[in-house]
Amino acid sequence: MLQCGGSIISSYWVVSAAHCVELMENSQVEVKYINIISNNKEWRKGRKHKIAKMIMNKYYNKHILSNDSSLIKVIEPFTLKNEVPIAVAASDYEYIVNITATVIGWGHNETDSKVIQNTLFAVDVVIFSQTYCTKLYGLGAVTSDMFCAGAYEGGKDACQFDSGGPIVKNNILIGIISWGGDCGNKTQPGVYGKLSYFIRWFKEVEKEENTKIGYEVKSAGGTYRKSKTKFL
Repeated sequence: MLQCGGSIISSYWVVSAAHCVELMENSQVEVKYINIISNNKEWRKGRKHKIAKMIMNKYYNKHILSNDSSLIKVIEPFTLKNEVPIAVAASDYEYIVNITATVIGWGHNETDSKVIQNTLFAVDVVIFSQTYCTKLYGLGAVTSDMFCAGAYEGGKDACQFDSGGPIVKNNILIGIISWGGDCGNKTQPGVYGKLSYFIRWFKEVEKEENTKIGYEVKSAGGTYRKSKTKFL
């Protein structure tokens, strides 16, 4: 059963949303595996990886979905050939208003749909200003660790079951699909957790686990530079 998405960020680690891990931990059916899809776009044909542990961001607030991020560690490492990690936005990554980014997932293609897509979809959305997001959702709804994105005219958005999946710019993971209103509604755009905001927590987990979680990339007006890379 598909519930959420996620992104490989190193040999053993996947990043997703905290509310996704919360959902799995509260499920009546124990979740033991994640499906990793490579060289195809059908989630049912993914390669199973057994879960070693799931860690919710310790700063996560389920009531307002702030710090909505989690890390999932697998027992056997990813191949790094077909199961390729994506770079994550560094702590000083610049979220530029009105640039496009790409949302990826298997979720519904409309709010009232009851069908989970078998094929992976992607859509380009525009990053909105924090002021615009606040105007639409109200003061305090879109916190400093979030940004919203969509289309000013509506019709382009993440949707149910896309949660935890990626929003990407220039092959950099810049955000995690978190929450929103009606899918594609121009007054209720998708809201995403800022990857840059979660780097501090990543580093805390790195110390606790004695491992490298991923590698960071700094934005420079649409270009980027890689920091040192280490996969364990």
